[in-house]
Amino acid sequence: MLEGSRGNMIYLMQVLNLIGKSNIDLFESLFTNIDDDIKDLGYENCESELVNEIMNNHFGIYLEDERQLEFLTKVILDKKLNIGINAYKSLYN
Repeated sequence: MLEGSRGNMIYLMQVLNLIGKSNIDLFESLFTNIDDDIKDLGYENCESELVNEIMNNHFGIYLEDERQLEFLTKVILDKKLNIGINAYKSLYN
């Protein structure tokens, strides 16, 4: 499970639910190898901005809550996103 409480996993599942079943593969492909994009696009030390831009541009979701954005960014950068995606897919496929 992800570091922290079950609440963090629940939040991640809520984000994935907002994205929707039909967009999960796109979400996964956009964020799985984001490290290169961070460097290439000059988002080092402001990775959350890139995560929020991708969420807004591709899924119409803008994360205003700084804590939620930081959590999602940490999950993505720590390569733990697959835990939530696999759980989501097992529930909704």
